[in-house]
Amino acid sequence: MKGSMRKMLCLGLTALSMGVMMPGAMAAEKAAITLPQKMANGETVEVYYRKGLPLTAARARAAELKQEKMVLKAGSIRREGSKPLTCDILFEKDVPVTLRDGTVIYTDIFRPVDEEKHPAIMAWSPYGKEIGGQWLD
Repeated sequence: MKGSMRKMLCLGLTALSMGVMMPGAMAAEKAAITLPQKMANGETVEVYYRKGLPLTAARARAAELKQEKMVLKAGSIRREGSKPLTCDILFEKDVPVTLRDGTVIYTDIFRPVDEEKHPAIMAWSPYGKEIGGQWLD
């Protein structure tokens, strides 16, 4: 019994982290679908998925492009609860980058104001580059 309970908790937490609906929520969501998922132990379970927002929904729209540069001063706080910046940072918003196949993406670049060479850190997310993509759905 403990193993089954642990498996259900694990499935539930995994499903919640992936935006998947749990069986109790199915009554309210008629547009949901189920797909069988094979577990590592070979057991198959039904996983409930809800439909995404329509592209016309305001919450599903990306922010408008607005290319700009600004200096974020040392000591400033970008979002409540965050630590203050330890140095001045140049913030370049919506910089176009052309990929090998010709696709243009727009990225934000944060770097020290000085002209020295620094290592690059790349962050990637399927939820966009703005703060807090969790509110999308």
